[in-house]
Amino acid sequence: MYHYSIAPTVPAFRDKLSVCKQLGVCHLELPGEIDGVPFDALTPAALEDSRILLIRAGVRIIISEVSCPLTDDAALRRFMNAAHLLHVESVRLPVPTCGDDEYLRTAATVGKYAQSYGIGLLVSNDTGSFLSTDEGVTQAVRTLSAYDCGAIFDVAAYGKLVYPFFGALYKSHIKNLIRAVRVGDLNPDGSPAALGQGTCGLCECISLLLARSFDGYFSVSGDADACRTQLHDLRELLIRM
Repeated sequence: MYHYSIAPTVPAFRDKLSVCKQLGVCHLELPGEIDGVPFDALTPAALEDSRILLIRAGVRIIISEVSCPLTDDAALRRFMNAAHLLHVESVRLPVPTCGDDEYLRTAATVGKYAQSYGIGLLVSNDTGSFLSTDEGVTQAVRTLSAYDCGAIFDVAAYGKLVYPFFGALYKSHIKNLIRAVRVGDLNPDGSPAALGQGTCGLCECISLLLARSFDGYFSVSGDADACRTQLHDLRELLIRM
């Protein structure tokens, strides 16, 4: 059956776990910090407390952003060690703040550390960098392919630039490497729309991926009410397919 993940915007870690419980979703996404403390700065006691909370809640962190500077080797080592102790499935590279060549060189170091811990590596499209296009994301994923690198397909982010079904996703060469789809939809003016009722071609995107045996995560974000609404609408959309 389909896999769902949520990225709750509530700040407290316990509250994020509570949202997971309320919605019956066991896959959590984090911004690389717990209660405002980046993974690389968590104390051993805080790490152990968080690990226990995850186990008791029956929740796994499936995606965490790399929250430390990619060029800080010591912090990167601490981050990966913490991610390993928290049983994080995959880490997502942060938004590029430099040129693509430099970014990919430093990202390779992240990939090496992630691989040594058995953690996956993910790249997501980003409207403000070379990752805004499918070509940019494909370049990054292929360059980092030695490190079990996959992609996050953010439908609404692509929708701000190009109709994603015929543009970003349909012609993509890495469809089989998409491991999470951030569901979202937009009205013609760029404002949020109900899932499947906007201009992003969300239904077509999902249909295309499912036809290729997509087995990754459908990701939603927001507060508890927003996540609940999106999950409901997404499930209804899937039922009608």
